[in-house]
Amino acid sequence: MARQGQPRSGGQTKAERRLARAVRQGHVRKRASEPADSDGTPGRQDVEQRLERIEETLTEQAERSEQALARLNKAEKNARAAGRAWLESLRRSPEWAAAESMRRSLELRRANVVPVDQPLALICQAQRSGGTLLARLFDGHPQCHAHPHELHIGDRRPHVWPSLALDESPEAWFAKLEEERLALMFDKGKRQIPLKAAGERPEESYYPFLLPPAFQRLIFLQEVERRAPITSERQILDAYMTSLFNAWLDNQSLRGAEKRWVVAFSPRRAWGEGRERLFELYPDGRLISILRDPLSWFTSAQGRDPEADPEPLLELWKRSAQEMIGAKGRCGDRVFIMRFDELVRDTETTMRALSGFLGIDFDPVLVTPTFNGYPVGANSSYSVRTTGVLTDPVERHKDLLSDEQREWILGECDQLHKEALGIVDAKPTSARARGAPRKKPAQPRKTTKGASARSSGRSTTRKRSTATKR
Repeated sequence: MARQGQPRSGGQTKAERRLARAVRQGHVRKRASEPADSDGTPGRQDVEQRLERIEETLTEQAERSEQALARLNKAEKNARAAGRAWLESLRRSPEWAAAESMRRSLELRRANVVPVDQPLALICQAQRSGGTLLARLFDGHPQCHAHPHELHIGDRRPHVWPSLALDESPEAWFAKLEEERLALMFDKGKRQIPLKAAGERPEESYYPFLLPPAFQRLIFLQEVERRAPITSERQILDAYMTSLFNAWLDNQSLRGAEKRWVVAFSPRRAWGEGRERLFELYPDGRLISILRDPLSWFTSAQGRDPEADPEPLLELWKRSAQEMIGAKGRCGDRVFIMRFDELVRDTETTMRALSGFLGIDFDPVLVTPTFNGYPVGANSSYSVRTTGVLTDPVERHKDLLSDEQREWILGECDQLHKEALGIVDAKPTSARARGAPRKKPAQPRKTTKGASARSSGRSTTRKRSTATKR
């Protein structure tokens, strides 16, 4: 066995190994030659000198580390001092004062929330039937909360009601109800005229829409807590509507007269099982549907999407009319059907009838479409440059549809249209508007009907380019 300080068989001494490790780690430099004992191993004095050098090196490194740490501490103190100075400067700035003022205003808004527990009056039928117009007519009525856009809670397509399990968290409920379109409107504003027509567009004008999504979430969570324990989906929906209309900071109709309804438009949401779901969630709710002449509707629908297949388009109109007939038959006095033609030609008479159905006072604001009190234009498939109610859409099909298209559409829809006219609540005032019997159109031949349907999109596009009535 090797004695202490002597190399093991074929190896180095402990001191040599320590020195070699120090050299590898950079603590000392390797010297070209070292004095050795008579047997070739480093002497005791040499080892001690090496250890002293290692200790000196480690001491130097420790000092450098302490100096670096001191510099870091000084830099941190300087940064903190600079941050405090910057913060103090910011607090003295107008922007800070404005932010503080807004914070206090939001706290005051949260402390004085107006509960929105009213039942829902849902406008529902196929798109391109006047639903957006009708929703905007309710804007500003002192007895109604009018949704600022289409109701997009749940899955937007196909406009289905969300499933709100009572054992889910409030955050999960809000995630299912939050409407992305409202966040986009908060970011960009609301267009004065939707401008759906293709082609060159003039300079666009926007109205402000101050509904911060994060603030709406805070109010929703606050309302859920206030209403606890939550025992029904209706309570969750009421909390959501409360958060929407109260977080809408420039909402001009939040306060005032006692509210009777929340009015919103959502196409197809109350079809089939959706109608049952509506009255399950809102037993005190109402359903409002607009019946549009199939010729007028088809012209608008194809103008919105000229490349669309005509046959599925017409099937959508049929489904809408059948849903109205079914809703009126099953739900009776909870459903109101009106004609699009009468809505735009005799807006006041139609809205007086609808006011009576809802049990609210007729107000002059019901004849002018607005957004938060600002005038807006029609959500048309064609070029619109003015605000207000337009009558052009009623007769536009005469300029844009070919005789073959009209014959095909009437052959498919005329009987169903007459049946639906029989359930209309807002009755027309003229013989023509009452849907006087028309001369039965010639039925398209079976061999050409498909070709007619397939070519209708091209025909409409071609005729529209030469039409003088936009």
